[in-house]
Amino acid sequence: MAFNEEKLTLVAHGSGNQLFQYVTEDALATVEASGYAATETMRKGDAVMVSAGLGSNGTPELGFYMVSAVTDGVASLTPVTAKAQTQTA
Repeated sequence: MAFNEEKLTLVAHGSGNQLFQYVTEDALATVEASGYAATETMRKGDAVMVSAGLGSNGTPELGFYMVSAVTDGVASLTPVTAKAQTQTA
């Protein structure tokens, strides 16, 4: 399927960045493909939580992305991985 702007929700904003939730029947692999997120709403540095694979035959997945660039109305979504924090005493 194609990106559906109606399934994109602004969850929070501040300090110049935004946090979105996007819900789709598509798999995360489709969402991560170049050219998928055709939207003028997102800006570089925004964060996007994606609930994917929600169709009747899909496997539910959750992904977290950062918008790494927006070119000609298409946002590039880069997967974010958790990093452990080292604490010093």
